[in-house]
Order: sequence, then C-alpha cells, then structure tokens
Amino acid sequence: MKKLLTFVFVLAYFLVPTMANGQMTFWLPGHVGLYGPQLVIGGGYRTDVTITNVSSTPTQVVLSFGMQDGSTLLVKLTDARFPQLFWNSTGYNPGGIPPGGSVQVTLTSPSLTPVVGSLGAIITRSVSGQNAVQVSMQYSYAPYGTVLGQAAVSVNEPSMGFGFHAVRSIEPDQDELRTGVAITNATGRTANLTFRGRNRMGQEVASFPLTIVPYGQIAKFLGEMTTLPSNWSGGLVEVTSDVPIAGMTLQTTVNMEGNFTFSSGTTFPLPQN
Repeated sequence: MKKLLTFVFVLAYFLVPTMANGQMTFWLPGHVGLYGPQLVIGGGYRTDVTITNVSSTPTQVVLSFGMQDGSTLLVKLTDARFPQLFWNSTGYNPGGIPPGGSVQVTLTSPSLTPVVGSLGAIITRSVSGQNAVQVSMQYSYAPYGTVLGQAAVSVNEPSMGFGFHAVRSIEPDQDELRTGVAITNATGRTANLTFRGRNRMGQEVASFPLTIVPYGQIAKFLGEMTTLPSNWSGGLVEVTSDVPIAGMTLQTTVNMEGNFTFSSGTTFPLPQN
C-alpha cells in the first residue's frame, strides 16, 4: 500500500515556474508574476487554466510552463476559442482580452506517464495596485475519459513563507491519509527553506532545512522529507524561505480497496515578526 500511495502521489502532485517567469516578475514595471504550483499533464492528466479580465480595459497575459529542475516545459496547448487548433509550446500569450472577457486553455501531453511542472503568469497591475486579471487552474485525472479525481490550484503571488495543517494516518485495516506539499522557487537564486512541524498541542516535533534550485520545485509528503515521531498524527507546519516561493498542499487518501483520491488543501500566511 505504501508503494501505491507514493506512486500515485507522484502522479498527482508536482510543479515549477520557468526562468522567464521569475525574471519578468521582478523586472517589468507595472507587471506582477503569479504562480500556480501544480501542473500535471500526460498519463491521463490534464490541466485547465482560466484567465478572466476583471479590469475596465483590454489586457494581455503571458503564460509560461516549467519543470522541477527549473527548465522550460513543453506542453500541448488548446485554446477554447480555437478548438480545432493546438500549439506545442513552453509559453502562451492569448492576445487581447476584453474587459469582462475570459480565455480558457487546456494543457496536455502525449506522454504515457505523468509530467510534472508549474505555471507562471505575467499580468498587468493598475497604479492603485489592482490585478487586471484573475487566473485559476484545475487539474484532473481521467485516464479513460471519465474524471476520477480533480483539484483546484491556487495561482498567487510568491511570498517568503506560509503555513498549513498536515495530517498522517497509516493504520492497519484503515484508510491511509496524508498531506503533501509542493513548493516553487520563484527566483533565479537557490531557495533555502526551513520547515517546522508541530503536534496538535503546538509543540515543535521536527525542524529541517531544504533547498530548491533556481526556478525549481519540490513535491513531497512531509514524512518523506524528515523523520516524524511515530505517534504524530497531525499539526501545524510552518515553511519559511530566504527568497520568494509559492506553495500549496494536497490531501490524499488511499482506502482499503486501494482506491486513491485527492483534493486541494489550504495554506495561509504566517504572522510577520
């Protein structure tokens, strides 16, 4: 069962931002970079991205796709406005989006095994600090045409850290529950992270460092990154970094019949010291 859970988790959990994303995020005046730290294509997976112009003027968006090692990711992209066409690309600009308008693109891959990556979106921001567009993502698993699982992906600005609640329940004759985390390095510098895990009483039970290559990404269960007390069943996890990162969590379950399900978890900002 452990091998099954780890294998399916790899199928369901991954991402990264590309080099172009990070550079544009910090160098284009009037623009901001958003990151979706969970992109899955191939092996029965697809990712749908929706871009909505919430401003009063036409705008454009530049999407880019990257792999875990920080290199660019080639995807097969279909724009819902042109269903008969597709592009093999590492990035995409859908052109002008009118006020109140939206664009939906679908990302796939001919790969027979899942390909992991992440999405970056360069968008415009008004003088008052309002983003011109909202970007949303959802990936789904439908190996035979029927959706067997799907999860929404938050597309947000990177920060210096975040928190989340993690769980672990691996008992004989019971469903297996675990929390996974995926984190993208949004910069061209190596990210030095510190994880702190607590039990339900707030006591620190684990603390460990982790590095992520420039524009790279990691996706793992907490127990794969450090040794947790055998009686640990859940608690707060705090992640801090010396460079901006973007992260999300995934709640996974493998029931006694071996069926795997997954859903998006929740992250939250940490208090500023």
